[in-house]
Amino acid sequence: MKRFTGLIPPMVTPLAAPDKLDVASTKRMVRHLVDGGVDGIFLLGTTGEGPHLPYAIREELVKVVCSAVKGKVPVLVGITETDMEDALRFAAKCKAFGASGVVAAPPYYFKLTQAECAQWFTELADRSPLPVVVYDMPAHTDTIIEPAT
Repeated sequence: MKRFTGLIPPMVTPLAAPDKLDVASTKRMVRHLVDGGVDGIFLLGTTGEGPHLPYAIREELVKVVCSAVKGKVPVLVGITETDMEDALRFAAKCKAFGASGVVAAPPYYFKLTQAECAQWFTELADRSPLPVVVYDMPAHTDTIIEPAT
């Protein structure tokens, strides 16, 4: 199993307009983070406003960042889909763009039991083309992932 360790900060998503990625600022930010000695970069989490962005911007961000990183550090991408097939499709695109792993929150809207959480993450991990990191954000998903789960 791949292990991600060290300092992997969440990155904001620079926008030039509500529907346009600021590519130049994104590349500058990546250079700043990599030159600063991070051990990885985390995209599209809460700080990157992933769930609020159109898929076109999400995909462009992953492509631009992976290209700018040039394999120097792992790129982890937040996936916040509520449907397994959508989550797997986005994970496959992230892999094609060069991402190293995905960071997955449990599906939101309906609160999940611990058994449902375990089932979601087990299936996602079994089927994902990338390693999966569990993202516990109960304030945004209304589901707490208990340590035993």
